[in-house]
Amino acid sequence: MTQKQQLKAGYSLVEVIVAMGVIVVFAMGVFSTIFTTSAIHQNSRETEVASQILQHEIENLRGLRWSQIAQLPVKLSDHKPDQSYIDSYGDNYAIDRTISTNETNMRDVNFTVKWTGKRGDTKQISSSAVYYAKDGLSDSYYRTYD
Repeated sequence: MTQKQQLKAGYSLVEVIVAMGVIVVFAMGVFSTIFTTSAIHQNSRETEVASQILQHEIENLRGLRWSQIAQLPVKLSDHKPDQSYIDSYGDNYAIDRTISTNETNMRDVNFTVKWTGKRGDTKQISSSAVYYAKDGLSDSYYRTYD
């Protein structure tokens, strides 16, 4: 081959296959990052909705009088959130509430919000302790876990 013919020559089959392999490896990394980011974003969105439902339930209870709190059932299971949450986020969130009496004039209320994620896994977020006292003192401490 002369030098002019070599300049006009194209890529060999091996060079094309290697280039395609490099592009495929790069594309797999990009798509993997996109899917992982999407899953993290979805999980964060679901946890944020559950946190809003939990905060809403705590604030609803905080607005009650002592006589109303003292008469609440000790255990409430699979209670549905307000209709506005169901309309916005679906019917897959449920609330459990447990009330225990540490002292005569104090109630320890624990909430758990449970839901089924988009991938079908069951998740939950809980408040560790919400204290309500007869004389109006109320305090809350939040702890979340899956």
